[in-house]
This record gives sequence, C-alpha cells and structure tokens, in this order.
Amino acid sequence: MIDAIAFKHRTGTRWMDLPERFPSWKGVHNRLRKWAADGA
Repeated sequence: MIDAIAFKHRTGTRWMDLPERFPSWKGVHNRLRKWAADGA
C-alpha cells in the first residue's frame, strides 16, 4: 500500500495506471484519502 502511494507520487502517474504488482488502485486511493482526512 505505501509502496503504491510512493510510486504514484514519485512518477506522477494516474491512479488507474499503477502497475499490477500493487493492490487495486481504488483501494490505495481510498486508503490515502482516509489517512489524509484524519491527519495521518
């Protein structure tokens, strides 16, 4: 999960274009949104 978020921000790719080695892009995106909302 954290690797997917780091990859996205490091490369600037769209969420939908994350490589298949990462979990579902929707799950990764939702987790990041929850962490951002609660200040984690």
